[in-house]
Amino acid sequence: MYTASVSNCIPLCLNPTVVVAIHRLPCLHKAARRLATNQYEIFGLAFLKRLFMKILALDSSTSIASIAFLEYQSSGEEKILFHFNQTQQRTNSSIFFEGLETVLQQCGKPDRVVVGLGPGSYNGLRSSIAAAQGLASACNIELIGLPSILGLEAGARECWVVGDARGGQYWLAALSHHQLLEEPFLLAPADLPDHLKRYPHFSLVASQELPNLPSSLKLTIQTPNAGILARQGKHATPSASLEPLYLKQPHITKPRP
Repeated sequence: MYTASVSNCIPLCLNPTVVVAIHRLPCLHKAARRLATNQYEIFGLAFLKRLFMKILALDSSTSIASIAFLEYQSSGEEKILFHFNQTQQRTNSSIFFEGLETVLQQCGKPDRVVVGLGPGSYNGLRSSIAAAQGLASACNIELIGLPSILGLEAGARECWVVGDARGGQYWLAALSHHQLLEEPFLLAPADLPDHLKRYPHFSLVASQELPNLPSSLKLTIQTPNAGILARQGKHATPSASLEPLYLKQPHITKPRP
């Protein structure tokens, strides 16, 4: 039987996929096995963590509360263990929290939680981000924050995403293959057609019908999907803290005297 030495094992040990399998082989010299095990402990566990991963994704930036729980196997196979899309009121997040309670009861603790950061509803974002931060802290799991619009199905291609920023303004962003080409920014409805000429072949997507939209523009209605956000968050870098994408100060109605 061939016995591997330290020198001819080093190149193999530098490959985490090999390390995961090789450190248990009985034919290895003890020193080589120890080296492989050390390499495995340094980055093999992190590699395994990416192979076997459970991701909980949350988005509450629109009138649809979206929650998904995805599991990844060593083969790369993805399993959707839970998917929840329910209409919610702008000022009431109870539907969202009912879905969150259900997914945790059914699927257990995730390895990381991904949450949409907006742009969108102030109340909805505040609820979902607070829930994600609390869960990450209580369960000691990784926290990922992504723009909610990266969870749009249309983002797999090329599209403009427009939203109602209230106060007579829109916000606008450009997506290509789930990547931001242009960060969300504010503009007047009358300026929208001219700005869309920058990428005239892009479709135009919004989460709801918009006031004062020029009649010449064709609008597709879509809301962020937590399952897509989970896939985008699989390889994202964990965040120490999250900042919602508020493009303007939230409008708060003052009580009458």
